[in-house]
Amino acid sequence: MIAGGTGITPMIQALHAILGKGEESQQSKTEEVSLLYGSRNADDILGGEMLQKWAEDNGEKFNYVDVLSNEPEDSSYKGERGFIDKEKIQKYLPPASDGEDVIIFVCGPPIMYELLCGPRNEPEVKVKVVVDVLAATGVNVHNRQMGYAVENCMEAMCLSAQQL
Repeated sequence: MIAGGTGITPMIQALHAILGKGEESQQSKTEEVSLLYGSRNADDILGGEMLQKWAEDNGEKFNYVDVLSNEPEDSSYKGERGFIDKEKIQKYLPPASDGEDVIIFVCGPPIMYELLCGPRNEPEVKVKVVVDVLAATGVNVHNRQMGYAVENCMEAMCLSAQQL
């Protein structure tokens, strides 16, 4: 999962389902989930304490990483700084070689979509060239808000898209 700003909201809903501890028949079969969450500074992190607690309570199943773009250098923040980029994606998210179950969900501000998924102003997406950031990682990208699913990003960065 990659989220920016208020894009964390649908990710939190998905995490409730994935990390839920209800009846066995209602538990998610997802074995592991990672979240890169971009915010401007520590004060802008929405639900940060809850996400951190979920990470602590769920050990190997949930990996949570904040990435702050405008956190003052002299702050006590010890986590990732800058923007969610190719290096951070490769460092924290699983590679496509882990299997076809590897999927990245993206939700955030328009600039995040443009940089990670390409322009949003295309009415229909038939073939999509995904920016280096995601294509180089080789993972699958699902973005319902943009209305398409992109699979097997390693395929020469030129990807077949299908309507969801």
